[in-house]
Amino acid sequence: MKYSFSKLGKTLAGLLLSASIVQAGELSGLSGSFADIGLGLRPLGMGGAYTALAFDEHAVRWNASLLGDVLDPSAGFSWAKQFNIISYNYASIAYPISDMGLGVGGYIISAGDDVYRETTIGLGAGITGDNFQLSENILFGSTLKIYLANFGQDAGGGTDRVEGSAGGFGLDLAASYRFTDELIFALVGRDLINTISWSSDNADHSTKGDYSEGVPRVIDLAAAYQNTKFAASFGIQPSLYSDSPTRVGFGFEVVMMKVFKPRLGISQNFGSDDSNRQVSLGLGIDLDPSFAGPIRKVKFGYTHLIQHIDSTPRVGLTVSW
Repeated sequence: MKYSFSKLGKTLAGLLLSASIVQAGELSGLSGSFADIGLGLRPLGMGGAYTALAFDEHAVRWNASLLGDVLDPSAGFSWAKQFNIISYNYASIAYPISDMGLGVGGYIISAGDDVYRETTIGLGAGITGDNFQLSENILFGSTLKIYLANFGQDAGGGTDRVEGSAGGFGLDLAASYRFTDELIFALVGRDLINTISWSSDNADHSTKGDYSEGVPRVIDLAAAYQNTKFAASFGIQPSLYSDSPTRVGFGFEVVMMKVFKPRLGISQNFGSDDSNRQVSLGLGIDLDPSFAGPIRKVKFGYTHLIQHIDSTPRVGLTVSW
């Protein structure tokens, strides 16, 4: 099937640019729910500067266009307790489809407890440009996210507690360019189209009731260099709202003895009194279990996020086959 690159390119560019135009110069006025705390051990270990490196199970969440260049199926799980208070569980998968330059993926995030719980489900696909009579080094992708929440389900909250639920969606669009085998550039627009509908009530019906909010749109510009010995990455999220600063991140990874992968990541805000600097230290251990049948690689990981509020450890496991 033939596609019109002119129409595709204009549509993608228009949607990406809309995030920098819509509400420009205004306060975001958006929900603080479904905040991105940084999930995935390797992504977080590299300071969140992972958008141009996600050739794995994290692609569907970080950059769906790279699903089109995933080589092996992989699945992973990680756990974190943010500020030693809120538990986050994150699972993701990526699956290449034959030699078509097409890949699909999915993920789920579950966080919270009976007082307040959020669930995000993402489904995405990526495809290489040769399917559109373009260079195979150009990749496109998209992820559809479903947002769900419920709150006030704790009996200890009393009869006057606020109860309710929420549901909505968000759409990410992504494009990447492989300049060389080692050097990648990427552009991702997250939640370019999104809405969340909330419904709340209590015994005396004094709550806000039914209303809608969105989540903040994000533009992520990224570059990464990676070979068999090390990886270096960079990402910048420019400010789209007057109350949200520009954020920049760097990540570094070294491969030692083909097994150990120590990581360092740094990210912080610019143009704000609060730099919100975060430093992450991580270690990946990659094993080739010849005894495990179709499983080609097992990866263990640990990442420690150091920030001004509290430090947070995270652990996880990935398998590829």
